[in-house]
Amino acid sequence: MTHPPEKTAGSDVCFEQDGYLGVVILNKPAALNALSVEMARDIIAQLAYWQETRAVRLILITSSASRAFCAGGDVRQAVMLMQEAEAEGLTGQGALTYFTAEYRLDLYLAGYDLPVVSFVDGVVMGGGLGLCLNAGMTYFSQTIKLAMPETAIGLFPDVGARLFLRRAGVGPALMLGMTGTVIGTGDALALGMGEGCLPAHEFAEARAALAELAGTKEDIGQSDIAAQLVEFITTAPPGDLVNNELIVEPDWRHLFHGSPVQIRQNIENLPDSYPYKKGWLTALQTRCPLSIAAIHHIFTALPVPNSIAEALEQDFHLALTMTRRADFAEGVRAVLIDKDGAANWTPADLADVTPDLLDKIFDFSGLPELHIDIASQG
Repeated sequence: MTHPPEKTAGSDVCFEQDGYLGVVILNKPAALNALSVEMARDIIAQLAYWQETRAVRLILITSSASRAFCAGGDVRQAVMLMQEAEAEGLTGQGALTYFTAEYRLDLYLAGYDLPVVSFVDGVVMGGGLGLCLNAGMTYFSQTIKLAMPETAIGLFPDVGARLFLRRAGVGPALMLGMTGTVIGTGDALALGMGEGCLPAHEFAEARAALAELAGTKEDIGQSDIAAQLVEFITTAPPGDLVNNELIVEPDWRHLFHGSPVQIRQNIENLPDSYPYKKGWLTALQTRCPLSIAAIHHIFTALPVPNSIAEALEQDFHLALTMTRRADFAEGVRAVLIDKDGAANWTPADLADVTPDLLDKIFDFSGLPELHIDIASQG
């Protein structure tokens, strides 16, 4: 039998059991709960223990602090693991260790046979979205900051984003994926991410309501959870993108049509008074060109994955090929380490991304499969 990790109140991730409710609490506030290899492995081990023992009937994932649910994967750790492996002559092993842990957690949550609910407040980006949206039902507070910012660090919107970003259509998916635009609760819900708006000050009572449900019903479905939480749900704040009178013409969804270079031209042709012109254009001019082209290729040229498992497998392989390039370490340096915002990308411009470059990063031959092996979690 799998044994649960021993976690104290000061651990990066803590676990509590409230009757038949199991609670996962992300607890690394100084790093905005960036998900490390150890955190991912510990969560899988605890979930496996709860599942095997049937000690709980329902899982809640939340954060110990309001500033962030999870800002994404701990990419600093990823780069460190890559550098350590490279120094030992184990090229590729560091990226394999990191992304295996992160994507195994998403894959495990997607196939978990107990219902999972996430209460999300503050920053939720990248791997944080993978954590909650792949797991089950997600409730956002009124003050979230949601984004897929990976093109800024030479990666790509991963963790199953090729499915959950697509819920509102290809145009919105490309806007979010290519530019890393930060949106709030109103837009997130309107674009198909999340079940509803649950104010942060109601989290404690809503958790108690879930514990009550878990204590009185053995087989819990999503309709049971929604009914139990309905009294806490409120209207989300108005979205800045959806139903915004200032950006009706031209419809922003149509701007993200055509090749990456054409999309950039569409944005350049907007009047300067258009609210999002400056931010979108800056992103398309300064973020990693190959990353922007990769996410565009995913949404316009590749078939839609048939399942979350298939999407995560594809993301796993693309993460391994893209981190072989210097762009990833350079992006992490520019954004998170030196914070100079002056990454030297190769190639340096969208117009210089060739079909051959795309073919190389989408060539997954010889790469390992993503699978769950609980015994190896450590």
